[in-house]
Amino acid sequence: PRFLGPIFYNDQEDLLYEDAKRHGYAWTVLRPDAVIGLSFGSPMNMLTGVAVYAGVCRHLGVPLRFPGTLKAWSALHQATDASV
Repeated sequence: PRFLGPIFYNDQEDLLYEDAKRHGYAWTVLRPDAVIGLSFGSPMNMLTGVAVYAGVCRHLGVPLRFPGTLKAWSALHQATDASV
């Protein structure tokens, strides 16, 4: 389902859907869980959070361990580079 909007992405998706229907091609939407890389002002930059956590662990002299559950560790996660 779509987020509350309007947002420009929804307009782009609608145009692509109509164009694909008109010209007979297929397409796929990929929505990664996280964005990794340089992206100013982005709250989704997972790498920044991991780096801060690692820095805190180092400062406290504790091992860098995954802070979540085994289920979260074993789950499939998708990420994309911010430059994409």
